[in-house]
Formats: sequence, structure tokens, C-alpha cells
Amino acid sequence: MKVVFPDYNNSTLSMINSILKHYNVQTNHSSLKILDEKLNNYKKIVLIILDGLGNNLLEKISKNGFFNKNKLTKISTVFPSTTVAAINTISSGLSPVEHGWLGWTLYFKEVDRTIKVFRNEYVAHDDPVTLDYYSIIKYKNIFSYLKENNISCQYYRPDNIPNNMEDAENYKYKTFKEGIKMLVKNSNNNEKSFTYFYCDDPDKTLHIKGTKSFIVKHMIKKMEKIIKKNYKKIDDTLFIISADHGLVDIDGSIYLRNDKDIYKMLKRRISIESRASSIFLKDKYKSIFKEIFIKKYGDKFDVYSKEEVINNNIFGFGKPHERVDCFLGDYLVVAKGKWTLNYSNEHKSFMKASHAGMTEDEMIIPLIVFDNKK
Repeated sequence: MKVVFPDYNNSTLSMINSILKHYNVQTNHSSLKILDEKLNNYKKIVLIILDGLGNNLLEKISKNGFFNKNKLTKISTVFPSTTVAAINTISSGLSPVEHGWLGWTLYFKEVDRTIKVFRNEYVAHDDPVTLDYYSIIKYKNIFSYLKENNISCQYYRPDNIPNNMEDAENYKYKTFKEGIKMLVKNSNNNEKSFTYFYCDDPDKTLHIKGTKSFIVKHMIKKMEKIIKKNYKKIDDTLFIISADHGLVDIDGSIYLRNDKDIYKMLKRRISIESRASSIFLKDKYKSIFKEIFIKKYGDKFDVYSKEEVINNNIFGFGKPHERVDCFLGDYLVVAKGKWTLNYSNEHKSFMKASHAGMTEDEMIIPLIVFDNKK
């Protein structure tokens, strides 16, 4: 499969920085020039993130649909190509290396455990998390900056997603259709405003059903229909629709506990993501791990040292968060095929489609732009 490295000058990061710069917020990252031109003269911006809507998936499912016909360009997501990294980039205007939210599970030295950071749960342990890790990797969100510039802000999210955007008017919805109707109802005013609308589908369904599912195809076409029917009810507004990442169908998983040669080298559980895994090694195995791992699994994964990850800016540009060094093990194993890497199969839950790797399906997302100008 084609390997695609993140292009941070043409990415989710530059997209959100274009929006921030449009509202005169000072940033440290470049904007997306093609989007800058579209943003001119609009007081109201609506950003809709459809989790998991990769560019290749969109073209296969609805090549002649409303979304694809209004696609301005395709862009790269950040790396890892996963919700934790990408959504926190959108929420902060920072690269993953700066905000530190690298993936689904992160190792915290204070408790010597790995935590599912979006669920506030330890990996493979039932006792409650007592560490206030949010304060360790906390950042100033984009609504705080916009509020300082007197921009009215709204944040829409499914009712199962917690609120981490206290500086915006918050709205919860049960269905996508309900959420869009709420957006229409609340947006008809003339003040300068920014609206961020997040939906956890099609990602949630893609994980279960896979990219070839009729249910996924129907869902995306239904989303198109709902937005096409409602967007003209909001005057003088520029709409931007994109994603946090795409997904790829999975052929199988490798469980390191079942590989005695690799397992004995591990210092602790792997972390970050199953397709972008941080590997912590015992000292005596650090020099031989890469060669042995590539011999076994080099057709499915690439292996990067911690130094290669940082020096090649794989997690983006900027001053690394103080915890990145701790979150990154000795190596980062990145999927280039259709497999996942797991520590063990004790909590086995096979997903038909997944993300966080470097395939084109995961890394390239659409940038859809349209307006309703009087």
C-alpha cells in the first residue's frame, strides 16, 4: 500500500490555522493558502468534522455526490492519523508534538501505567484513574483565543462526547439530523461567529462494519442529503467540511505476547495506537530489536527510532511538549499495510477497519467548502 507522510503545510493543522488567522488570532503555524482565499469576507464560519471520512472512501462511495462536487482539495491529516491526535490539533491549533495528545493510550510515569486518555481508564486494569493527567497535557483551546477577539463561538457534539470546550456555547445532539437542525436554529444572526460541529460517524460505524459496508455508504449519503437540504437556511456563511483521518480495512492483528522473541524484549506495554505503536525496550535489546522485528513483520510495518520520529518532524513542527519524550518509547512501529499491532489478546476486539497508520486511505482527507452568500 502507498505510504503517505504528513504534510503539515497542507493539512488539518494548516486548515485550523487558516480559520484562526481569519479571526486575527496570532499563530505559529502556516495557514492553508487555498482556504485563506475562500475565507475572505465571511463573518460566519461553520466547520463540520465527520470523523473517519477519508478522501478515498468518499470518492468510492459518493464520487458524484454533494460533498465531492464541493471538494476544494484534499489534504493530509496529522500523524498519527487518529482522532486523539487530530481532534486535539483542531481544538488547539497546535501540532501533535506540541499538544502531546499522541494517541488512544499514553504511558504516565507518575503511576507507571498506560491510560486510555479519551476514556479516563487504565489499560488492562479496573481500578479508577486517580492521576489528573488532563492538567499534565492541558492546552488553551481555540475558543479561548476567539473569545478574546470577541468572536461568538458554538460547539456541537454527540451527547456521548464530553465537553472539553468550556469557552463556547455547547450543544449536545442525539442524531446527526437533530444536530444540523439545532445548528440552523441557533445560527441565524448577523454577528461574527465560528461554529465547530463534530460527529463521531462514520468512524464509529466503519470500525464495526468496514469500508465496503452498505450501511456506511448509506450513512455518508444521508449526511450529504441532510447538509444539502439545510445549509441554505443559514445566510452569509462559509461551510467547511473535513475529517480527522480516514480508515483502512484490517486483515488481522499481531499479538506480541504470542511472539516470545519480541515479547521478552519489552519493558512495558506498547502504547499510543495499534497502528502507530510506541515500543519500550529493556536496555540489552535496544540494539537488536529493529532488525529482528523487520525480519518478522517488515512487510506490514515500518520501524522508526525515537530520534528519527523527532528529527523528521513526524508528529509535526514546533516545540515538543515536555511529555512527548516520555510518551515515545525507543521505537515507533507504524503500519503500512492492513494489520494492527497489539500487546496481547486478553481483551481481543477485532475491528473491521482501523486507522493511525501511514496508508493513503488513513492519511488523506477531503476539504469540502461551499457557502450561502446573499
